[in-house]
Amino acid sequence: MDPCPVSRTAGVISGKWTILLVRDLAEGRCRFCELERSLAGISPRTLSLRLRALEEEGIVERQTFPEVPPRVEYALTDKGRDLLPIIEDMRAYGLRWLGDEDDCHRRRDRRRERRVVAVGPPGAASPTSRTRHARGERERVRSDTLHAALRRYVEEVSWTLAAETADGAEVPFELAEERGARRTALYCYRPLVDEFLRERVGALARLDAHTPAIRALAAQDGIARYLKAHHERVPSDASARAAAALEVFLGRVFAEQTTFEFDADRFERAYAQLEEVVFAGRTHAAAIVPVLGLDIASPQIVLADGLTLTRVETFDDLPAEVRHEADVVAAFRAEVEDGAPDPFVQAGRALRRLLVALRLYDGGGVALGPVAWTRVDAGAWRSAALGAGGIAQGLTLIEADEEDELRAFCSLVARRTPRSGELAWALGRFGMACERATPAEALSDVLLALRALLEPEGPASGRLAGRLAALCAVPDERAALADRAIQAIALERAIIAGTAPQSPEVDALIVELSGYLRALLRDVLCGHLDADVRALADRLLVESPV
Repeated sequence: MDPCPVSRTAGVISGKWTILLVRDLAEGRCRFCELERSLAGISPRTLSLRLRALEEEGIVERQTFPEVPPRVEYALTDKGRDLLPIIEDMRAYGLRWLGDEDDCHRRRDRRRERRVVAVGPPGAASPTSRTRHARGERERVRSDTLHAALRRYVEEVSWTLAAETADGAEVPFELAEERGARRTALYCYRPLVDEFLRERVGALARLDAHTPAIRALAAQDGIARYLKAHHERVPSDASARAAAALEVFLGRVFAEQTTFEFDADRFERAYAQLEEVVFAGRTHAAAIVPVLGLDIASPQIVLADGLTLTRVETFDDLPAEVRHEADVVAAFRAEVEDGAPDPFVQAGRALRRLLVALRLYDGGGVALGPVAWTRVDAGAWRSAALGAGGIAQGLTLIEADEEDELRAFCSLVARRTPRSGELAWALGRFGMACERATPAEALSDVLLALRALLEPEGPASGRLAGRLAALCAVPDERAALADRAIQAIALERAIIAGTAPQSPEVDALIVELSGYLRALLRDVLCGHLDADVRALADRLLVESPV
């Protein structure tokens, strides 16, 4: 053994994380989870090994409290506290030669202020997350869809398991023997969280957020790498792989926990580790476009296909032009491998489907800005013509309690929008009508869309007005609606000839007709009406003629 005391002391404290553990324990007793939160980047296994080594050296002592569940705290011994002058000398050296700010004190203050937020009903944002969003400091993630799906599921799991333990369910423990200072045998209770979770796999799979979480994981090609990294078997089926990965992820989030409170910091660390493995060796592609005529109450609404609706103040690096153009942007993110198809082609399709869904969802006249902005990895934003847009008519506000409905509707529209046929053509014409500057300019697009759905025989048949009235009015009001439709058809000829009167009544008539078109398209896509609306209208007319 080297007789030099400096060398011997260095042998005790030179291990990675060791001196930082002494620094954090200088503030007083800490639990395992508190130390893990404070030492960003340390794994639970590494932390456990470092604490055990310090116990064997007599620098740290562990105290187990005889509670149910058992509580374990760590503290410095007298031998450990004698290291604190070294910590202070290191701090003074760092301030003098390596920087001018004392981040250690800020870290200590954050640790004192940090608290675990008990989860409320699933979907409710914690005060911490609300404050972070309000300050525009949202954590960067590579897949908003995956992040939101997993967070919502973990919140539901926390809520469920916290209720179970409050009702008397107990996490099993094992009595583990460890060797402390002078090789003295120490015994501690170790919670078997993985076993507790496995016993409830079936019940947790019935939670509402389970299926979206499985779908989000199954869509990632790197899930097999995540399972291998945790020495788990990799199933051949994508859904089975996703289920296995979800179990591993839950184990990472709730490791060493017995109360199952939702801890946002633990979740974010587990999620960051998952993303690091899943998206290794991939390129991050992002596209944003201003959404005109739309406002959202929440900082962000996560949709499917890598899309989000996000308030501009939650971004810290948007181009200035975007901030001045709208309050909300539609953002697309994707992770692509070398040689994969151009992700921005996929972004264009996703944004067009989103625009259709927003216009059908509400009659407020939402539009996209004429310019989209794209970026690869951490590169500069580049502008690109979007090829869609229009003028916003009014303002649509999405309240927090409407987000689930909007999310489900956008997903439905994306799945059920046809690529060809009368319905696809009518949707295209409806989009053109929404982009016209005035109702008079939009009338021809509206009538062409209605004729594609209701008058395949052509305008000469004169059946559009009656069929529209049969579908959109109760029997007693069909005649009046048919008359207004006939007026609109006649008005088109006057608009083309330049002789149409300009009045609020004319605009109101065209807007009314546009509303009926929107309602028909929406009901067909949602499955409320049969796709062959012409045949349905004829059956109604036989039962009750106009």
